[in-house]
Amino acid sequence: MEIKEWVAGDPPTGRLTTIPNGYVISNTINNFTKDVPYVWVDIPFDLTYETDFKFVKSEVEKIVRHCLKEKLETIRERYEKAVRTYHVKDEPFIDVSFNLIPAGSWIEFRVTFPVDPKEQHVIVTKITEDILQMFNKYPDKVRFPKGRSR
Repeated sequence: MEIKEWVAGDPPTGRLTTIPNGYVISNTINNFTKDVPYVWVDIPFDLTYETDFKFVKSEVEKIVRHCLKEKLETIRERYEKAVRTYHVKDEPFIDVSFNLIPAGSWIEFRVTFPVDPKEQHVIVTKITEDILQMFNKYPDKVRFPKGRSR
């Protein structure tokens, strides 16, 4: 099933695509269903420098782990099996990670985690909603850029 960049979250477009043999021989094709049928996704948020990032990381990690629950162990097992099968240098499995990227007068806070590509748009939406609800619950710890500060 086709996945295209113009649809956020990489859900299938609904079209079935036939790939000619010549294309397979001369190009890279991404297969989301072989060995590790998961992709790592980012959810970015713009937050101010005054944000309590230790608190935010802790709370966001709880939200992601709660939403993915038992799936994380299955994802870990599949990942570790693929690392052994393909003799990939010991790459540790990182289920939830964070990046803080200075972007002018704010910080781009990114949470990254693995999902099944077929469930990606649903899971990303759920986690985003839960994170925003938590952010709004703690305005003294989480601050958003306002007005000309962006």
